[in-house]
Amino acid sequence: KLDTAEMYLKKAQNLTASYPQFYAEACNNLGWLSLTLGKLDQALDAFDESLRMLPDSVPALLNRSVILSALKRYEEAASVTRRLFVLSPLERLLFQREVYQPAAKSHGN
Repeated sequence: KLDTAEMYLKKAQNLTASYPQFYAEACNNLGWLSLTLGKLDQALDAFDESLRMLPDSVPALLNRSVILSALKRYEEAASVTRRLFVLSPLERLLFQREVYQPAAKSHGN
């Protein structure tokens, strides 16, 4: 799977100048595949490359935050998450509903 994804990423790199959105999306997809295969460092590199092309990509920021948390780089993850919330208020609402509120209830808040 990963070899095939990397092959397509190389093809997408040829489109970078004309279609940065496609390349960024390909990098994000490669990062997600790497994550599912447990290759966290490779996934982080792919998400970073996606963000290099499209710095305000909400999916890439969300995925980067997940990876940083998995790597126990919590300060960086929090910084990325704050940026994500500024760019996408909907993500903030979803986070509050899906993560914060259940956690608060389980701790008696």
